Amino acid sequence: ERNWDLREKKVELQGYWVHVTPPGEVTQYHHHKPSLFSGVYYVDKPKDSGDLVFIDVNPYHAFSPRVLPGTTDPITRQEYNFPADDGTMLIFPGWLPHKVARNNSDRRRISISFNTI
Repeated sequence: ERNWDLREKKVELQGYWVHVTPPGEVTQYHHHKPSLFSGVYYVDKPKDSGDLVFIDVNPYHAFSPRVLPGTTDPITRQEYNFPADDGTMLIFPGWLPHKVARNNSDRRRISISFNTI
């Protein structure tokens, strides 16, 4: 729950599409500006078929300390993976850059994505 007051804002579906991702495919970083929200619903998400990955656009990360090789730190990392299963829906700001990691499974991944204005 976000406590956003959308009573004065009429949120409308701007568009939607089905994405069938074959094995080996990757989706490069992109955003959905000027959409208010974007989202994805996973119809068929095989194991190892690629997570949704968001990039932290905080410009101050350039001043953060680097982590030791082979380690991670949730405070200073710049990419955030969101693993999902069949039936998962993720909704996020349309301006947030994201990509979909490589489908390393031997099956296609099927998702439905959408934008709102």
